[in-house]
Amino acid sequence: MEKFSCSICLNYLDIKSNKIFATNCGHIYDEACLKAALASQNQCPSCRRPNINYFQLFFETDDNQGAKGLNFFSEEDTKAQLAVINKKLDNLSLKMQSINGFRSSSSQTNVPIDNNLNDLFAKIERLERENNDLREIHEMHEIVLANAEKEIAELKDEVRQRNDIINSLQLQNDNLREETNELRLLNNGAAIHVDRLIDL
Repeated sequence: MEKFSCSICLNYLDIKSNKIFATNCGHIYDEACLKAALASQNQCPSCRRPNINYFQLFFETDDNQGAKGLNFFSEEDTKAQLAVINKKLDNLSLKMQSINGFRSSSSQTNVPIDNNLNDLFAKIERLERENNDLREIHEMHEIVLANAEKEIAELKDEVRQRNDIINSLQLQNDNLREETNELRLLNNGAAIHVDRLIDL
């Protein structure tokens, strides 16, 4: 189950709240934290990038599955859909050119092609809107992935640092154990020497 946390309060974000925002530098916040931070200065609270823009994130969920129904368009799916829409736009543009050529050559006739043109214009506008929506989804997908990869890298670095500390402490512990053993041997030797002096 995919979970995202606010980069300010670090609380997990409720994907059903519709109050999740992302900056153009790739950080994710809940609405209250982001607006409170931007009220004092217009820069990203995480990376301090100035004059940022932000936008609201919307997620598709299956009510029967809850958060498990969270689905992102994969990059391959998005590119495939963009290719299909661009192909449709190209085909419609060719049809428009053909119709416009026919219209100019038959301007003396009363061929009813205006309705067809209006339909084609409407389809082009609809496809362009869908194309823009897919581009926004694709950009959001890349931002979320980049942010997740950055967090993973930071966690790995933190784990490495902790391992270094543990290894250093272990080495110090081993050294102290050796020093303790040496002191114990010296103490035993001194005690034997004292006993011999007493016997004399």
